[in-house]
Amino acid sequence: MTCSCLAAIMSTADSALMGASSIVSLDIFKGTLFPSMSKKNAVRFGELTSVVICSLAFFLGMFLSDDQMGVIIIFQNGMLMQLLPAFGFGLFWPICERPVCSGIVAGLVSLIILTITGNPLDGYVPAVNVSVFVNFLTVALMCVFAPGPSREKEEQLDVPQIRTSVTNPPP
Repeated sequence: MTCSCLAAIMSTADSALMGASSIVSLDIFKGTLFPSMSKKNAVRFGELTSVVICSLAFFLGMFLSDDQMGVIIIFQNGMLMQLLPAFGFGLFWPICERPVCSGIVAGLVSLIILTITGNPLDGYVPAVNVSVFVNFLTVALMCVFAPGPSREKEEQLDVPQIRTSVTNPPP
């Protein structure tokens, strides 16, 4: 049982490290800042990024209190919750990128502000829920007042098209 728990933790940790180093090395540095970077240098930079992230996580884990770790976990979950409107609205309604991106930005900014200054509704509603509400409200208001450019119907996927493409992949 201990080995399976350790394997699950290690799998999650190495996936997070690989994802973060890939974003930094391939998307930011090779994709944006240094497009002519060789693959070998991109891999080396990704390895360096993994070592830096591991070292940072180790030192944070050694010196942060339990309360501070709890705040970090709550903040991380609040950041992940900002994707909920994007998936919910994106799957079931024809929504453009502008309202979804605006909602994510508004939710993240409100989460940061509530984390720094404190949540006035702390006894009743967690800061994460307040920021997700801000996100949904922003998306709804943007859909009404500034929805962004509409796409042609052929460019949009809906749930039946997604099911069909998953069950019958192209050759």
